[in-house]
Amino acid sequence: MSKRSQARQQSGHKGFITLTGILIIAAVSVTIVIAFFGLAVGGMNVATVFKHGEQARALAESCAEEALGQLRLSDAYAAGKIITFTHGSCQIVAIAGSGNTNRTLQVIGVVEGTTRRLEIEIAQISPIIQIISWTEVAIF
Repeated sequence: MSKRSQARQQSGHKGFITLTGILIIAAVSVTIVIAFFGLAVGGMNVATVFKHGEQARALAESCAEEALGQLRLSDAYAAGKIITFTHGSCQIVAIAGSGNTNRTLQVIGVVEGTTRRLEIEIAQISPIIQIISWTEVAIF
């Protein structure tokens, strides 16, 4: 084999090794980019769910305030009212107890499938409303 033929063969072999190295680096780079993209999308989903949760809690609090106002006007006020907003709704689910003292109020806020539940324990309604606890709960 002549020296030229050997040089070409070695040059072709080196070119193949270089091309293989470039392809491996490109594949690793693409994998890293895809992984970062997946993390970014996952982060956006978590942020959206968190935002919906905060909005649902705010709507539940709106229903709680509405119910407290109605109870102040009449301690015979009954649950069941649903209030619809642009981005969700809330419902006064239950008002336990009777009269002026020892009442429990349960409300739900819903935004895009995310639900928040509040349970409010009331010591007295009149002459001023006295709240014992205002708690977010998983279930009633």
